[in-house]
Amino acid sequence: MSTEIKDNNDVHSNDEVNQDNNDVSQEINQPPSSENEQEEKIIQESSVDDKQEIEPPLLTSTNNEFPSETPSIDVSNEKDDDSTAATISEENSSALPISEENSLVLPVYEQDNNTIDDTVQSESLSQHDNTHQLLQTIADKSNKEASLTILNTLVEGDFDLDKNYIIQKPKNLHELFSIFNKMSSSLQAEILSVLIGIMRKSERNLLAAIDAQIYEKALGLLNIIDDDVVADLLVDILTVLTTLTINVNELKLLLHYLKTENRIWKKHAVKLLNIFKNLPYRHGPDEFFNFPGRNGSGIVLPPIKIWPYQNGFTITTWFRIDPVANGVIEKEKPYLYWFCTSKGHGYTAHFVGNCLVISYSKLKEKTFQHCIQYEFKPREWYMITFAHQYQRWGKSSIHCYINGQIVSNTHFPWSIESGDLFDKCYIGCTPDRHDITSFSGQLSTFYLFSIYLEPLIVQGLYKLGPAYKNQFKFENESAHVLFEAQRKAMYDGKLMNSIVFNYNPIACEEQLVLQAAPKTNVSYFVHTAHAQMLSNVRSVITYSIYSTLHSVGGIQVFFPLFGQLDHQQIDDSINYNVCSILLSTLCELIERSYTIQHQMLNSKGFLTIGYHLEKASKQHINMDVLNSLISLTTFFVKIESKNSPLLLKQLFVHIFFNPVMWIYCSVDVQMRLYTYLATEFVTYSEIYHLIQPISEIIQTLHTLKYFYWIVDPSHRSGFKPKGSDGNRPTREQIIQMRRYMLLYLKQLVISSSGTQEEELQGILNYLHTVHEDDNLIDILDMTVNLLSEHPRTMIPAFDRRLGLRTVFKLLASSSEMTRLQALKLLGFFLQRSTVKRKTDAMQPHNLFSLLADRLLLHPNSFTMATYNVLFEILVEKVSGLVVEKRSSEITADWKIENPEDCFESNFIQIILAMIKVIATLLRHAADNIHLYDIKLRFLDDLILLASASRENRRTILQMSVWQDYLFGLAYVYPAQEIQVEITDRVFDLLKILLHHAIKYEYGGWRVWIDTLSILHGRITKEDYYRKVNKIVESMKDDDENELKPPVSPTTLSGSQTPIDEQAASTPTRSTSSRQVFKTNQLPPFTISEFKYSSMHIRLLHNVFDSIEVDVRLWRS
Repeated sequence: MSTEIKDNNDVHSNDEVNQDNNDVSQEINQPPSSENEQEEKIIQESSVDDKQEIEPPLLTSTNNEFPSETPSIDVSNEKDDDSTAATISEENSSALPISEENSLVLPVYEQDNNTIDDTVQSESLSQHDNTHQLLQTIADKSNKEASLTILNTLVEGDFDLDKNYIIQKPKNLHELFSIFNKMSSSLQAEILSVLIGIMRKSERNLLAAIDAQIYEKALGLLNIIDDDVVADLLVDILTVLTTLTINVNELKLLLHYLKTENRIWKKHAVKLLNIFKNLPYRHGPDEFFNFPGRNGSGIVLPPIKIWPYQNGFTITTWFRIDPVANGVIEKEKPYLYWFCTSKGHGYTAHFVGNCLVISYSKLKEKTFQHCIQYEFKPREWYMITFAHQYQRWGKSSIHCYINGQIVSNTHFPWSIESGDLFDKCYIGCTPDRHDITSFSGQLSTFYLFSIYLEPLIVQGLYKLGPAYKNQFKFENESAHVLFEAQRKAMYDGKLMNSIVFNYNPIACEEQLVLQAAPKTNVSYFVHTAHAQMLSNVRSVITYSIYSTLHSVGGIQVFFPLFGQLDHQQIDDSINYNVCSILLSTLCELIERSYTIQHQMLNSKGFLTIGYHLEKASKQHINMDVLNSLISLTTFFVKIESKNSPLLLKQLFVHIFFNPVMWIYCSVDVQMRLYTYLATEFVTYSEIYHLIQPISEIIQTLHTLKYFYWIVDPSHRSGFKPKGSDGNRPTREQIIQMRRYMLLYLKQLVISSSGTQEEELQGILNYLHTVHEDDNLIDILDMTVNLLSEHPRTMIPAFDRRLGLRTVFKLLASSSEMTRLQALKLLGFFLQRSTVKRKTDAMQPHNLFSLLADRLLLHPNSFTMATYNVLFEILVEKVSGLVVEKRSSEITADWKIENPEDCFESNFIQIILAMIKVIATLLRHAADNIHLYDIKLRFLDDLILLASASRENRRTILQMSVWQDYLFGLAYVYPAQEIQVEITDRVFDLLKILLHHAIKYEYGGWRVWIDTLSILHGRITKEDYYRKVNKIVESMKDDDENELKPPVSPTTLSGSQTPIDEQAASTPTRSTSSRQVFKTNQLPPFTISEFKYSSMHIRLLHNVFDSIEVDVRLWRS
């Protein structure tokens, strides 16, 4: 009967099936109708076959565990069917005692207490006798003979690794582990190695071992075994067992064994951690049908009155092949399903070797077969789907899918339109139920749909996985698995209404397999739609680590193990592989379970793990740990999940960007970490939308400031650094790590959305509070690159966050490289700013004058590199490199102020102020060979700019008293050839500018008059200083004690007098006579009447020559 499905939001939930079980149980308790009587007759006819052997089920549909003492039951076919059924029922009921934890679920029968005690005592004595007899049997035998004897008792015959290796007596296996500690180590190792092999070779052996309940015994033996080889094999046994199932009690036992006592690990406990490595890699469903491949093993379906063919039909299921031990491949032809009429007409699918063949037969037509060219490997789960598409007037077709992908299709008229009942319908066998045609393996939920399924839906079925067993009714159950188009196609109601039958291992009542399709669907069966498992088929319910963790409190149960990392082994050593095993297991569990992701998010798991790793020795954090974290990051980036952004943020905040964890790790690990962040991490464009870059930026800057410092900041910066009390990396290694950190830091800044003000503010705060040049130069370089490469967002942010304050703070540094980068920062700001922004930022506080004062704080600080940066600011062609020699030549497009409409605004004053800054630095610097080179370069550049552009000449002519700055660079009385060369350059520039003023500018003759007047004042002042020097020289001999060396005239005029070195200093305009003499006074400075000097004559000749050249050109 069909049942109503209740609400369900989980893909692997059993709510729907449990509801169906309750409904069906109520129907079964009702008085049987005639249809029920007919069904019981059919079930009785198909319940017993020749020499059927009933295997004890691992778990029933009511989740009751069957103890290991349950024997296999051999049933003879000589008895009649009724007596056989009664015998089976009676023996099953007596052989399945009630477990303590489920005793409330099962019905309680009143029995005499004395009878129960007698029964228990007799069973205990019988078990003791069997154990004692087994010990006596192997006492006098060699290891080989003893192991063979024991294995023969397990398989009930002659053990053979190829032909007879299936465990038939789980009870004997349980007894074997009871006497295990009484055997020699070599015999223990030999038996365990064989057991591990046959358990991995066959799923049925694994089920038998679980029925024998050897998990707790193996765990107990581990604590008393001294031999390392035997201990490793016991761990392998436990590992193999947990790959199939691990229930709550077993997980509790495992975690309890891993708990240290007095900060010491139990014996072989660290080896036991290897079980965790295989826990996440469990594939397949938690529930499945187990088919042993024997006579009479299969599932028989009730008769189907009409086969759904008009809209096509689709058969789909998950299966795994588990070959029979002594089978002959050439003779075997195991059937996956057989849906036929009593005449043999219908649809079948069987295996030939590792290939699958689908067949159909119709009345008066030959049988058609189609072979699927695909190699099915044993012990691997596959989803097979046969989608039959019906065409009334054309050729119908069959599309074969494996794991959601189409592998073959064929066209033929497969529809069978006869009125015969499909009363020979089987899953896993044929009507004769012979072992040659019986399927050997495991089968998950079996679906039949009354429509042809499109490829999109088939792919969606594969994504839901082998554990799905619901009715496609509630869309939320697959919200995190399917994408939008698949959800709409699968949950629009059409797929749910097309389910003909849904047989899954959860919906079972003893041997009855309940129909789990919706009640409202059209019934295609003659009567009740429930199927029956034949005697050798069993419904197996296992527990994965994911469901078990959910039962014991979630992934949090693993966290205390991280607090035991520094606990010692029994031999007082510390195992540094524990962390990598735990973390790799944790990462794998997170990747494979949406529930565990949610648990990690709610419990702030990465915060807890980061805390434990901070406290533990950094030797635990090795390359394997880092690789596991990197793999988890890649997983979070690629999946589309609601949890991934939050988990990714927690992972980076508490793990990757936690410097306390990494600073004392090995250099290779740190290099790998920051190389990953700088190269692979920045390539994930999606990651910037998942995390908040501002928090990572601030955390990285904090790491650079307090942990990865190059010079101890406690002396100058005044804050106490961290990470100085351990084995720090070397200076060169830290510099390299900082480079990698700045690469991803820069990427985080530019990837931020919005104005990026907060990000830049964090960087400026770092530059303000750190005073060691070695600790800030790389951050400063990155800031310069940000302004040059991303001016659209960074320049406004730099202005609003008052970045110029940082520039002038850095200009006071004693390091020339720091000052140069600060000038670059200023240059890019002025170059990319608007006229209004430049004016508002520089003029109110006269920052250009402050710029010159800052650069004069350090003696001999004006170098060619500094000049090149200032000149780049002047012409607004700032480059990213600091160079001593400019590679590009000045051309016509190099202009002192290129906007032509800005000559009447304050904007022109900004550029003119840069000329004044350079001239001021040249006039106040002490003369030396380097200063001469800078002067020549400056004058050559101005000559080239003036010659290349008319606008450049006009710009200089608008500068207030520009002649005074030029004459200040010349020498009135040159004493060296280089000084003569500099003076020549000055007059060449004057010639160009004065000629332009007379020829092009209105009232240009006034510039002539001003120039001659300024030159006269300059010469008069120079003569005055020469006169003062002579007076000082004469007074030295009279009163040497009252003399004070006068100030060098070069500090103001830039000239060099021919007086000897001792008398080469003169007072400046800012120095009074009282500062030079105590009792005498200097003559007052007065400008004499105008008279022509040699410099006036030279100036006039140069200009007149230019005018004559123009006149000749006009006349010609």
